[in-house]
Amino acid sequence: MDTIAWFLSLLIFFAGYSLSFIFCAYHFSNGIISEKLRQNINPELLNKTCISLPVLTPLLTSFVYLVCAYIDHTVGRYWGSELNDVVFSEMLLWFLSFLFMTIPYLIALIKPQIYNLENRKKATYFFLLHNVSIILLIQFVETFVPIFAFLIPSIDQVGP
Repeated sequence: MDTIAWFLSLLIFFAGYSLSFIFCAYHFSNGIISEKLRQNINPELLNKTCISLPVLTPLLTSFVYLVCAYIDHTVGRYWGSELNDVVFSEMLLWFLSFLFMTIPYLIALIKPQIYNLENRKKATYFFLLHNVSIILLIQFVETFVPIFAFLIPSIDQVGP
C-alpha cells in the first residue's frame, strides 16, 4: 500500500505542477500553449483551480493516505516516513524541473520573442510564479497532510 500511496501522491503533485505551468503559460505567454488549446481553456475555471491547488492537493493526498491506511489496517506501518518519501520525491522532481527550466529561462531573458513572451519581465514573472507556486504546493502537502489525515496512527512519526 505504501507504493500505491507514494505513486498516487506523486500523480496528484504532477497534476498540480501541470496546472501551475498551464496557468503561468496562459497568463504570461502567447506561444507556449497552442492557440487551439488556448481557445478551449476557460480562464475563470483555470484561475479558480490554480488558486485552490494549495488546499486541494493536501486534501487529495490525505484522502489517498486515509484510503491506503484503511486498506492496510495501519498495523506496523509508519505513514510519517512514507509522507517524508513523498515530500522528498516532490522536491527532487521540482529541483530537476527547475534545472531544466533555467536554460529556457536564460534564453528568454536574452530573447523573449523565442517563446512568444512580450518582454523579459513577463519571462521572469512566469519563471518565478511557477517555481514559487510549486514550492508552496510542496510545503502545503508537508504541513497539512498530517493535519488532514489525523485519523491515521503515527502519521507524524518517523518509521524505523
